[in-house]
Amino acid sequence: MENNIIDNNINHINKKVNDIFIINKKNISENFESISNLKNNYSEKDLINLKKFLEYCKNNNINFENNNNLIISNDLIIRFLSSNKYNIKLTIQKLNQYIKFYKDFRVNEIPKELFNIDKIKIFYPHNIHKVTLEGNPILIQNLGEIHIDDLNKILPDLILKKYIIFFLEKIKNEIFPKTSKFYNKNINTIFCIVDLLGLTGSLLSSKVFNFLKIQLNIVENYYPCIIDKLFIINTSFIFRATWNTCKYFFSKDIRDTVNLLGFNYFEQLNEKVAPANLPKFFGGLCNCEPYGCIFSDEGPWNEKSLLKNLSNYKINDNNIKKFNDNNTVNSNVKLKKVNDNILNLNKKLELK
Repeated sequence: MENNIIDNNINHINKKVNDIFIINKKNISENFESISNLKNNYSEKDLINLKKFLEYCKNNNINFENNNNLIISNDLIIRFLSSNKYNIKLTIQKLNQYIKFYKDFRVNEIPKELFNIDKIKIFYPHNIHKVTLEGNPILIQNLGEIHIDDLNKILPDLILKKYIIFFLEKIKNEIFPKTSKFYNKNINTIFCIVDLLGLTGSLLSSKVFNFLKIQLNIVENYYPCIIDKLFIINTSFIFRATWNTCKYFFSKDIRDTVNLLGFNYFEQLNEKVAPANLPKFFGGLCNCEPYGCIFSDEGPWNEKSLLKNLSNYKINDNNIKKFNDNNTVNSNVKLKKVNDNILNLNKKLELK
């Protein structure tokens, strides 16, 4: 059943919208009333189409069922409108699918205790780590170091999907609001860096690419417009060929976020991320203590991190500087990442 949920069969587009949406004039009025508060956060086009959408719902007695702690906010509506080219009927259908997904996966009830996050990060090194020059949280993924068979043992298919959902919900409900508050502006997208160094052709052609596909399908269908840019670095010829063949499985919105970079990616990254906020294994200056950047919780959403690194999170010209020769990634350091991650986890577990 869960696979059908993820696949989002478009043939249901003509399903009666009131199957999930219900009448509730108070809720629709609240959406209307809050539009004026969004002027500084969204484009005029977004707000015009949001108003059209809400008017259509009001005129057709369509509203949103708020249950399981799910609120269909204006931000969520704008995301779905934008990803569906402002087609109102298609947006309603996609929101129906989102509500069904939310209920079927019991998104609000996924417990953190379901996952051994430290162990997951050893087999799949990833983290939300600091911010770009514009304040967007940075998602780093070292797919070249993924141990996919070990990961599959602790995260079988359904649990893997729940972990991805849990991770995205944390970004949406915790990291975005706190980062927005710090910068006093709307922050609702992430900047992604996916590193493929060490990824072999055999893994790329099967399990790892499927893993990446599961992630992007969940993002595309249920967390639209959450990715600002997706930089895939250390891309080989094999990956480029695979991507060119398989990229049409994803929407144009997803494809447009992707930048394929080879091994000389520093200049492009430097245009987006200050060296102080970029891990050393990507050529930056950051080496979070005591367990490294993969296991840290560094960013303006963390009060302790704010006290320690306030100057690194300010958006100003002082943070826009070029990498110098001392910041170049040393290949030996790069190849040590897996062992370093394992040592860091062992130290962390010994202290528990």
